Amino acid sequence: MRDTGIVNICYCLKFPELPLKGNYDESKYKLYFFDTGIFVAMLDEEAQEDLRANKNLGVYKGALYENIVGEALTKCEYGLYYYKKDDSYLEEDFFVRTRDYLLPVEVKATRGTAKSLRTLIKSDSYPDIKYGIKFTVGTGGMKEDIGIFDTVVCTSSEFRDTNNEIYSDFPIMESPIFNADSHLLEIARSVAIQADWKIHFGLATTGDIFTKNISPDALCIDMETAAAAHTCYMCNVPFIAIRSISDNKADNGQEAINRNFDKAAYQSCCLCWVNAVIITF
Repeated sequence: MRDTGIVNICYCLKFPELPLKGNYDESKYKLYFFDTGIFVAMLDEEAQEDLRANKNLGVYKGALYENIVGEALTKCEYGLYYYKKDDSYLEEDFFVRTRDYLLPVEVKATRGTAKSLRTLIKSDSYPDIKYGIKFTVGTGGMKEDIGIFDTVVCTSSEFRDTNNEIYSDFPIMESPIFNADSHLLEIARSVAIQADWKIHFGLATTGDIFTKNISPDALCIDMETAAAAHTCYMCNVPFIAIRSISDNKADNGQEAINRNFDKAAYQSCCLCWVNAVIITF
């Protein structure tokens, strides 16, 4: 099935350390569809209709998110590896590597805690792991004039709550702020004037709660944009982040995220789709 381009194979690591190749068990693996569209096409008719009509992913949300990330990593020519410790709750969805470090990647369909990711980063048992990436739902708006479902095009992304050791990794970072690619930003500005909802341009910062201890210029707060920007910076890949607001200080919490997430995601997809059309044609 892999040779026919239907699935991607994600192998279980024997232990989360470098190197990745040769450090996995061929008898333990997970399968992801090569194209997430195949996954959606295999859902029952009721689930497909609910997804199209109501943007409701239901019980398939977690598996769908994992497949999207697995597909993206494969298309970026990364091998797929996961880890599950026997007789333990410790489990991580994916791993990629930089020149010197191993990066665990966690994909969550809800805004929950990432116990396994924290354990891998903090424990001395995993010396190749210094930091990780977490993809989760929800983007919080920080300004009073930014409402639920507004979109923020991140002109820059800021690490606010990280270990300073990451700044010495290759290539050396001059600051914890990553600026968006100027060409992609120009395209986003040209598209924004066509949108029939509010689009803001400005800084995104990291955090898992609303707090006063952030830059006064921050328009939104989330847990993964700066990590994605950091990865692109290290791989010399042009980057821009487009986030639509699922909750804010007045309407926050898991209930608000669940209620608003699908429409917020749809808003971002609409802007990205128009961007893609302009870039392609």
